[in-house]
Amino acid sequence: MDVKLLPGARQATPVPRPSVDPDALLSQNRDRLFNIAYAWCKDAALADDIVQDTLIKAVQRIDQLKHPDCHFSWMCSILSNCLNDHYRRRKGIEPFDELTEDHIDAAGQIDRDPALICLSSQISRIVQRVVRDLPIQQRRVLSLVDLEEYSYSEAAIALGIPIGTVMSRLARARHSLRKKLLPLK
Repeated sequence: MDVKLLPGARQATPVPRPSVDPDALLSQNRDRLFNIAYAWCKDAALADDIVQDTLIKAVQRIDQLKHPDCHFSWMCSILSNCLNDHYRRRKGIEPFDELTEDHIDAAGQIDRDPALICLSSQISRIVQRVVRDLPIQQRRVLSLVDLEEYSYSEAAIALGIPIGTVMSRLARARHSLRKKLLPLK
């Protein structure tokens, strides 16, 4: 098929893309991707599998990365798609395993007061349980925006949803958290 240019138009020259080192891409992002995957699915083994799938797909499709500066958002999109694929294969069943003490980090350990450590651990467990009980779509947005400090637009790109959807899911998630946690004051 012969393409004809309009009069006065010039043939575009391809813009060279900066190269991305796949090894650096993997080593720099694996832990962050795992943290996000774990926040989304609350299953360490599943999070590890999803991250592994994400990294494999990222390396296989490295030529599709249009903006190397946005590589982490691009990888989060792949992560989100891999998790969606997993849930589709399992017919939408989300695991909600109970958290163990190994997953809990007591925030007040500096002072070593056993009562404060115990209280901090209890609060942490309650917050994690409430977050875990959020719908997966709200949990994803909440983890990206509030934990990973993504902007709304970065989260929208990473999840492949409109920015308005990010804002509404985040608002619903925060409302649910307030509603469930404020009575515990």
